[in-house]
Amino acid sequence: MKIQHMAIFAAFFPSLGFSQENLADVKRGLDQIRTAIDSKQSLSENPLAAFDLASFTSRGYLFYYRGLAQRLIAEKENGEKKLASLESALVDLKHALHSMPSADFLKEALFATYKDVIETAFALKRYFTVLNAIDKLPEQDLSTPRWVFYYAQSLFETHQTTAFLRLVKQYPSLFRNEGSILQHLPQPPSWQRLIIIALEDERISIPRPKETPSSLPFDQESMLDKTRAAMDYLKKHPFFSVAEKTFNVALSLYDSLSTKVSLSSQEHRFAGEFEKAMPTFAPQWVEILIDKLWKRQKLKEAEQLSLAFLKRYNGHPSVPKVLFNLGRIQEDASDYREAIKSFRKFLDLSDEQPLRELAQFRIAWTSYLAKHGQAAERFASYLREYPGGRYASTCEYFNLQLARKEKAEGEVRSLAQTFTEKHPLNFYTLMVLDEWGISEDVLLTRLSHRPFYQETAYQQFRANIKTLSKLRIYKELRAFDLQEDAWKLLMTFPFDEGNETFMLYLTAEFNGLQFDHGQALSMARLLGSFPHLRAKLTWQGLFPAYRLDLIRNVLTEQSSALSAFMVLAIIRQESAFNPDARSPAQAYGLMQLIEPTARRTAGSLGLNDFDLLKAKDNLALGIKTFSDLLEIFDHRLDYALSAYNAGEAVTRHWIKLRGHLSPIEFVESIPYQETRNYIKNVLRNYAIYQLLYEKRPTPLVAFEYKGKELGAN
Repeated sequence: MKIQHMAIFAAFFPSLGFSQENLADVKRGLDQIRTAIDSKQSLSENPLAAFDLASFTSRGYLFYYRGLAQRLIAEKENGEKKLASLESALVDLKHALHSMPSADFLKEALFATYKDVIETAFALKRYFTVLNAIDKLPEQDLSTPRWVFYYAQSLFETHQTTAFLRLVKQYPSLFRNEGSILQHLPQPPSWQRLIIIALEDERISIPRPKETPSSLPFDQESMLDKTRAAMDYLKKHPFFSVAEKTFNVALSLYDSLSTKVSLSSQEHRFAGEFEKAMPTFAPQWVEILIDKLWKRQKLKEAEQLSLAFLKRYNGHPSVPKVLFNLGRIQEDASDYREAIKSFRKFLDLSDEQPLRELAQFRIAWTSYLAKHGQAAERFASYLREYPGGRYASTCEYFNLQLARKEKAEGEVRSLAQTFTEKHPLNFYTLMVLDEWGISEDVLLTRLSHRPFYQETAYQQFRANIKTLSKLRIYKELRAFDLQEDAWKLLMTFPFDEGNETFMLYLTAEFNGLQFDHGQALSMARLLGSFPHLRAKLTWQGLFPAYRLDLIRNVLTEQSSALSAFMVLAIIRQESAFNPDARSPAQAYGLMQLIEPTARRTAGSLGLNDFDLLKAKDNLALGIKTFSDLLEIFDHRLDYALSAYNAGEAVTRHWIKLRGHLSPIEFVESIPYQETRNYIKNVLRNYAIYQLLYEKRPTPLVAFEYKGKELGAN
């Protein structure tokens, strides 16, 4: 089989998504690949091709044979093309090994390919690629002089002193003896000294750069001189980091200048020279600078510095991450076509999950925003690869929107109905119900309206279970108001889907009848993890009217037009109705307030003394904080919820970049997954509260606050 035919076949199933109809063709093609492989002496001498196609049962074998096809292609190529083919083979062979981890022939194929990558990359002076590949070799291979030499030379070329010293100490005989690999390494005096230090275990005497005198520690002129001296020092002594402190001070100064509205001529000069030198800094520093420029909304500068990094540090381990972030930067700048290119390059280089999944989604999403003709196919491509993925319902919903333009109304309505049945608690289901005028009964009938604790069988079980000794202790703990200890003891009970009634009993203990709504939600989530028990849940159990009278009293005291059910929607998402909730970010109570925000709001309420773990105080401060945000952001609920979760400043930044998008597009484009999900979940909560407890006066999902239209209190 000619090599060009091999290349055509390798492209025959790029996504390995074949159907039963063409399975026979795929098998015939694999037979041809095996024949071609068997005819190659360089491959037939090892177990790479010793495989029986009759046992073909999984996608893993397709990856295996495509990887071998890429290796054959690489044998006929040179330079960067050869390396690219070998790296493609690596990706396929790693996928194959993941499917069949015990297959020794796959491990041998993978390590043989790594060695070819090392040889090729070393010849091309792609030293970071060499280091990455050598790190994947088995321990026994790393003691071979050939690979140690490649490793040492690559460390030398990339200025990685610490790793070089560790290598010398690990294999001293390879550096000490006559004819050692030391003779083949370039040996400037500094490196000779390093090897002697490593072999003799001497202390390193580090030369230090000369300090530039300065009477003012943060004087820009003096700092610019210090930074120049530090950069010059690092060029001469790239393996020592003494100048890093000076660099970090200069970086802090530049960072503070970048936030100023106007700069003096001296400050302009410092910032200009610092920016000009950025691409020459060490890679880890360039990464820090890209991130800072991105956060400062300097999108053009961040993009240019990212491109400089990719060009200067080709093969560096951070290249995939920089590529991915470059796509996000270009997306922020509304340069969707370039963003798609960057995400695609990232997918070619990285097999890291879950970033690969996110990149696939962002390709589809940016295509949608760009009104690209392939947006529907890209959503569908994501769903094929990640049918139960984190963004599956989002892709289904927006594909439904695209289908409205191309398919018959009856067909799309049927798809919309299927979507609501598949995702009953999803934010986008509520959008679909509004858009298509589908009855809310589709949603409400998914869960029971008859609480399980009213059933006769459950009542009989409850009467008989009181004899359990552990349960008696649990009751005593609760009687003494040791609720946390009672909860911990309860969690030691066996949760077994076969013991259905007992699980229901434990859930009832936290169902708001006798105990805590927040822990009731935790138990409900546990119960919902068992499909045949899920129908026992009730809407009121999942969305309780927690302390509704107290919330209404606080709203009345503040003369607030905000709906009590919007407050409940926020509380459910913030603390799950736990008044003692404390977050890692030091947010407290029902509405999860931090101390600085609470103090600022307390001043406007004239509340001199407050306790965030006291329900009334927390509600008063939380309601006032959210009401103020609604006023600040012109009654846009999505903006106010974003500010409540992520902060006012970052929300203004997002509005500046994405304020031209529709509300639903704005929410879905928010870069923080936590904030994105938070907004959708609160709006979903509020819509369901409207359905359950009041006559719904507005569309299910409202993005604007218009006083009483949000519902009666």
